[in-house]
Parts: sequence; structure tokens; C-alpha cells
Amino acid sequence: MTATAACTGSTDAAPAATAETAACRKQADEFLAPYTRPAETLPPQLTALARRPEPGGSVIQISNGSLPQDVTTANATVAAAHTIGWAGKVLITDGSVEDLNAKWQQAIAEHPTAIIGSTSSDPIRTALSSARRAGILTALNAASDPPDDRTGPDVVNNGSTEYAHLGEVNAYTVLRDAGCVPTGVVVVSLQFPVLQAEADKFKETLLAHCPKCEVTVKTLQNGDVGTPAATGSIVSTLQADPSTKYVYALIGSLGVGVPAALQAAGMTDVKVFGAQPDSTAVQAVVSGSAAWWLSQENSEIAGWFLLDGVLRAKESGKPHNEVASTPTILTRDTVPADAQDPPIHPADYVALFTRLWRVG
Repeated sequence: MTATAACTGSTDAAPAATAETAACRKQADEFLAPYTRPAETLPPQLTALARRPEPGGSVIQISNGSLPQDVTTANATVAAAHTIGWAGKVLITDGSVEDLNAKWQQAIAEHPTAIIGSTSSDPIRTALSSARRAGILTALNAASDPPDDRTGPDVVNNGSTEYAHLGEVNAYTVLRDAGCVPTGVVVVSLQFPVLQAEADKFKETLLAHCPKCEVTVKTLQNGDVGTPAATGSIVSTLQADPSTKYVYALIGSLGVGVPAALQAAGMTDVKVFGAQPDSTAVQAVVSGSAAWWLSQENSEIAGWFLLDGVLRAKESGKPHNEVASTPTILTRDTVPADAQDPPIHPADYVALFTRLWRVG
């Protein structure tokens, strides 16, 4: 599915800087200043728990097997649970609504302390209600709706607000990179509400400062990610409009195969960038085949944020919206030349979280 907004502008002959573009560039530089340095600590809003969590609890995380980053996060949640004396388990779903609900019912039957998933609430509304009646805490990563104690999850980590912020930061990064002159961007997405929020905010921000820029959103099916059909479709869109000079992968896995496909098509002037990088995205930044990638929470540290949210909801007895870390723009100049995986910031997150949980 493809959606297009605004009118096309050509970057073949970029005009000299005007007072308007100079002001735009200055605004972009000022906006992006906080995102050029990696986080050195956890968000200050995360204060120590009142007491150490009681051991003997358990957590089950339901993970989408077609998204490697999601599986990495689930395994990290299990590792985090072990530090507080809890058991942990991962259930893999094929991504279909039917299998997703089947895995939630399986998890509910095992009656853990908490169940964690990566989905919006709507497909699992009945399961969330069943878990609540059973006294099981629920947490969702990348959910579009806020936490509540009636029909939604008890905990949300990285919701629509956080994803929209990634879109805003990347829009300013494009403006800075393009010199605030008209260009075109193909945004590669999946059918998840939080990614729609990211794409919408990117489009809104870019067009507010560059009305003649063009944004084309290509929404893929989960099973098409990284396939020749998907990359071929992206290349065809670019070939149809030579003014389009950027490809924006909303999560790391959506960029798989894109740089190679562009190279094969001789489109060496198109820049690839994205958000939430995976290992392939980081290696593309290191090699120069991707221009930059916006990293917020490495897939591993995301699991620790999720468990932190569960512990805070359990202690307070109230719904909890987990605080997100500040995104960092990764470029070839800022990522070590031997990097294979997304950097984790702060590097000592295990010690920092366990200290907050009073187990360090």
C-alpha cells in the first residue's frame, strides 16, 4: 500500500541558500543538538523502587518471530527477570491475530506475574481482560494506546508518542542533510499503529518546513520484509520519481536489502536512513551504505525497560507509562568501525537497573 503527500521538488540543482533556508538549517541544527550524544545514564524520572521485588515471580513475553528485534527484546526481558529471582519464558507467535491470541491464552493459563507483548491493544482486548480478571499484570511494547486499568494494558513502553518523536527527529535530520531544499523521501513501514504515528509525524514535520518536499509511504506485510519483492518495489518507486533521494526504514529490519538493491540499480545518490536499528542497519552505517540511523532503545535494553515498567506497576498498583530514553543519531563518524550490533546506551544499564531495583 502506498500513500503520497505534498508536491514534488527537484534536488538536481539545489538553489543557493536563502534567508528562509538558512533559518531552517539553523532551526534543524538547534533541534538536533541533544540527539548527537549518546545517553550516559537512565532517564532521571526513573527513581529507585521503594523495596526490592519479591523473588519467585515470573514473566512470559510473547514475541513476533518474523521480527528478530522483537525476539531479542523478549530474551532480554527474561535475562532481566532472572536478576530479581523471577522465572522468564518466551512464546513465539507467527504474527497472525489468531496465533497471537492463542499464545496469550496459553500464557494466561500458566498464570505468571506478568505477560508482555509487542502489539496494540485492539487485537488482544479480550486477552487483556482475561489476564486482568486472573490478577496478571500486562505490558505492551510499541502499543498505540496508553496504559489503563480498565480495558488496556497495565504498562506501555515505547508508545505512539515515543515513535512520533523518532519521526520528528528524523525529519529535522533530513532537513539538515538536504539543506532545507525540496527533496523526496520514501518511508518504508509495516501495519502497526505506532509506526503509522512515526510516519505521520515525520511527514508533518518535514512538510511544515519544506512544503515542496514529497513523502511517499510504502506499507509492507510482515512476511515481505527483506524480500526481493519488497526491495524491488522500493526501487521502482524511486525510479518513477528521480527527485526522491531518501529511503526511511521505520525500524531496522525494514532496511534489509535496500542498500544492495539501490546499488544494483545504479542509484548511488539515494540515501538510506532509519530508526530502531538492528545489526544489519548498524553495519550499513559503518560501511557507508546507510547515511544514519536513529537509535532510541537497543533491542536488548528495551527488555529491561519493559520489566522495569512491570515492577513499577506492581509496586504502585497503578497503570504505568515507562519513560523512554533520549534517541541518538548514529553515523559513520560516531559508530566504531568494528561495530556489529546496535550500541547500547548507557553501556552499564544492567548495573543501573539492578540498582534501581535494589538488587545491585
